[in-house]
Amino acid sequence: PSSDSSQQQQQQPKISMGSTESKELLGQRVIIAKGKLEADMKRATERYESLQQHSSQTLTTVLDSVGDSFATCSPFLESTLLIAWLFDAVKCRDIVLNACKRVLRAPISKHKYDWF
Repeated sequence: PSSDSSQQQQQQPKISMGSTESKELLGQRVIIAKGKLEADMKRATERYESLQQHSSQTLTTVLDSVGDSFATCSPFLESTLLIAWLFDAVKCRDIVLNACKRVLRAPISKHKYDWF
């Protein structure tokens, strides 16, 4: 069994950072991520427009929810952030930047951000 494992390792080429293979893999991941983002944005835009027409107060609630999540380092759905960003990009940017400043400023308290 161990000889099979060593043969498999010998057959697989090593991919080093900066190599052509590494760059190709990175390029493939970027293309996949861009496609996912475009699909997510399309769905978020559709939901945003629907909420805007039928329940505009819900958009305020979504934005408040995202702000609360960032303030308490709580999880939230990516789609919720996208909808909130479509609703008020400036306020979302400020929420994200303030959270980053708060979490990344010195001194970082290990017990407070142990989840990270």
